[in-house]
Amino acid sequence: MGTDVATFAKQLREDGVEAGKKEAEQIVNDARTEAGRIIEEAKLAAEKFRKDEERELDRKKERFEAEIQLVARDLMLELKRQVEAVAAALLKDRTAKAFADDEFIREAVMTVLKSQEAGREWELALGQTLGKSLAEKAAGGLFDNETAIARLVNGFAGTGFELRGVDGSEVIEVSDESLAEAFRKLLSPELKKILDAAAEQ
Repeated sequence: MGTDVATFAKQLREDGVEAGKKEAEQIVNDARTEAGRIIEEAKLAAEKFRKDEERELDRKKERFEAEIQLVARDLMLELKRQVEAVAAALLKDRTAKAFADDEFIREAVMTVLKSQEAGREWELALGQTLGKSLAEKAAGGLFDNETAIARLVNGFAGTGFELRGVDGSEVIEVSDESLAEAFRKLLSPELKKILDAAAEQ
């Protein structure tokens, strides 16, 4: 049986529409799949970028914190040095004034001699700033006592005095500089504790 033109055209149209629908559906499905893939890749890329940025920020933060700690440490060390220098300068000034007092020097020498081995002989060198009267008294045996004996010699250029064992085995220097250094050594650990406590707050 023959097919008329109208029926044929209708069939062609229906087939074409159906094929077009299927093609369109396939294109849409493919597009959705591709869009999903692109979105997923974009999400992964964004997540990787975010993680990379976080890692970089963490690295920068660690570097910054390390640098801050170094700066803080350097500042604390400098502050400690300055406090020690000021304290040593004040002590040196006070001891220099005390060492200009003949009676103070006499008492200091006697105190040192009394702490030494009985009968031991010492040479006593007085600093340049000490009065002549003290040197004269020392020459007259002012520093002889029942424990140790000191006779006056020359040769101490500092402020204060120096005791040297006659056998040369020991030297005791009592000067503004030696006292300032001893004070600095005593002050340093205590000062470090104070500065460390301040740094933790």
